[in-house]
Amino acid sequence: MKKQFLRLCAVILVLSVFICSCNDIVKSPNLMNNVSAGDVSEIPLSTAGSTAVTDFALRLFKAGNKDGKNTLISPLSVLAALSMTANGAKGDTLTEMENVLGMPVAQLNGYMHSYLNSLPQGEKYKLSLANSIWFTDDDRFTVNEDFLQTNADYFGADIYKSPFDGTTLKDINNWVKQKTDGMIPEILDEIPDNAIMYLVNALAFEAEWTEIYTKDAVSANTFTTADGTEQEVEFMYSTENGYLEDENATGFIKYYKDRKYAFVALLPNEGITVTEYVNSLNGESLAEMLENLQEIPVNTAIPKFETEYDTDMAELLASMGMPKAFDASKADFSALGTSSAGNIFISRVLHKTFISVGEKGTKAGAATAVEMRDECAPEFEETKKVYLDRPFVYMLIDCQNNIPFFIGTLNEVKAAGNKLEEQDFDAQYIRTDGYHDNVKYPKVTVITSKDELEEYYNANKDLYFLDHVDKVYSDTTKGFIDACEKYDDEYFEENILLLVLLEEGSGSIRHKVKSVKTSGNGVEIDIDVTCPEVCTEDMAEWHIIIELDRDCGIDYNDNIKVNRS
Repeated sequence: MKKQFLRLCAVILVLSVFICSCNDIVKSPNLMNNVSAGDVSEIPLSTAGSTAVTDFALRLFKAGNKDGKNTLISPLSVLAALSMTANGAKGDTLTEMENVLGMPVAQLNGYMHSYLNSLPQGEKYKLSLANSIWFTDDDRFTVNEDFLQTNADYFGADIYKSPFDGTTLKDINNWVKQKTDGMIPEILDEIPDNAIMYLVNALAFEAEWTEIYTKDAVSANTFTTADGTEQEVEFMYSTENGYLEDENATGFIKYYKDRKYAFVALLPNEGITVTEYVNSLNGESLAEMLENLQEIPVNTAIPKFETEYDTDMAELLASMGMPKAFDASKADFSALGTSSAGNIFISRVLHKTFISVGEKGTKAGAATAVEMRDECAPEFEETKKVYLDRPFVYMLIDCQNNIPFFIGTLNEVKAAGNKLEEQDFDAQYIRTDGYHDNVKYPKVTVITSKDELEEYYNANKDLYFLDHVDKVYSDTTKGFIDACEKYDDEYFEENILLLVLLEEGSGSIRHKVKSVKTSGNGVEIDIDVTCPEVCTEDMAEWHIIIELDRDCGIDYNDNIKVNRS
């Protein structure tokens, strides 16, 4: 029972992105390569349908909210994964799931298909979803092909029949990593022997603010946590033109580019806790508040923050009214398939989320995976002011339907993490006798495997390795790869390399890497540069090798900025 829900993700303002096709990283055959999804008619997106989806989102959030703790879920991701699963349910199991999800499954299929196809995409914003179904090739399990076809038709699900071994584990994790732009490197830690199917949703969101915060709009101030602790954090100040209010809270809406998506913040009144306020909301009241947005000036302050959250939703979903789906003896998923080993039921619904809110915009990540098993087990008068300097509720919504696809509470601020503060960056060096044409300097390459290292070397001929800056010319006769024997497959299991290519013609090889910092907006590298007397303007380029732990938070997709002093 160690399967995990996929996590939505978003990456904003990416300068360089490592992209690989799913076919390159997933070894299992995609059964949809030879099968066409059926034509499905688009349906009008009704207000009633949007309210039902919003109501599900709030009920789910209430059930999962933890008093005094940061909470963040993606109800859209959970709804997509559970909707696919519901297509395999019958009888009381189906009835319970439909009651919890908010509409009959046939209606839900049509609504989700039309809604997902209506999501706007632009140069500065995107909200994309991907779905997949993985089932075991063990003879004990027989899948219902109609179930697969329905999910292919309405959800565009990729279908994989796999041995459910180590290869499948890597395939699912690689699929998730690729569909989340590298934000979620893995979702599963193992595949239990009695697992027969995974229904996975991955959602990626990235968006840039309509107006990016300038440096003078960011300053430190105090955030008071739920328990009264005061934190000094960086706040982003602006004046918006969308004010929200009900009897228990005030808030505002801040738009992303083209006003297709927005960040909504709701600050409970003094004396009302975040949990009390969340419990007062429902789909109808939230929809009414958003529809009655007051277009008046509101001075706002948003703390820069990052937060992540993970949970198994099995217990809370059962408590919401669908316990049979998790009962090994009572669940009815006969429309999904059959197993000779026992009754099929949902064992876990794992959900992970991440969000980073900064000057340029927002990136958010989450994943949802449903694990199936086959064994028995259990009015305007003045400018308004809303400063988010104490616990608050926030959402990411699509502005056409006012549906929240992320909902969270911030009870304490966790600034952009930097796992590298204590690391000693005594960099190594490479020299090349030729210059790189048409390269913007400095250039940083992320290396995560021996194959990538060799590929980099083959693409950058005449590389020579220096063990340390004090041995300026002593080892230049040795080839780079030959001199990097320690960078083998075992090394890359726990480490990555950053290769920094300095500007053309630099003879400056005495560099000290002062710091490498990760943040919500990318990675920043500070390097001190000095040039010894032996330097000349026509010397070759120099590359710096920076060695980092694999869990440092740096990946292909990051903005990587190099500051030289």
